[in-house]
Amino acid sequence: MKKLLFFVLMEMILPIQLYAFKVGSFEYNINSDNSTVTITKADGVELTGKLEIPSQVTYEGKDYAVTIIGWNGFADMGVTEIYIPSSVTQIMQYAFSGCAQLEKVNLPPYLTSLNSRVFYDCDKLSTIESHIFFPINFTSNVFTDSQYANATLYVPTNSLDKYKAAENWSKFAHVVEMDMDDVDSNMFTFEVT
Repeated sequence: MKKLLFFVLMEMILPIQLYAFKVGSFEYNINSDNSTVTITKADGVELTGKLEIPSQVTYEGKDYAVTIIGWNGFADMGVTEIYIPSSVTQIMQYAFSGCAQLEKVNLPPYLTSLNSRVFYDCDKLSTIESHIFFPINFTSNVFTDSQYANATLYVPTNSLDKYKAAENWSKFAHVVEMDMDDVDSNMFTFEVT
């Protein structure tokens, strides 16, 4: 009974991935619900410039929603900006760590899990747009002390007090409310070199 409970709990925490397929510059693992996928960059692909994570992918005639950015998924890439679609609910450990040129990222509104060291060694990260109205909990090492001190965190209108009261979000020295309707979601493009 304890083993069964363990596996049920693990399934809830980290969806089992069935198998991988590649479309373009990305690799996908189908999650256990068989309707969503985890995304990572494909082996041997170097991404630079602006990166847009797709919200869905079609494989063998079936559409899958992209809901998870995988562990180390885009680590050590030369990207400068990252657009994460609203379909993404989880960003796994080290997903963007080592992206030394990364300056700007958005966090989608339905994000429920932001794991450790996601932005580790992203020393140029200066703009974080959080579209999450009710700030989620995360470990303090998602962002670095330098990012907490120097980056500007943009949050939805009428949520500033929530962010200032939330553990770890409150560490940001520069927090600004902005009307998320004014955010140009088309300002990001995707380049592969």
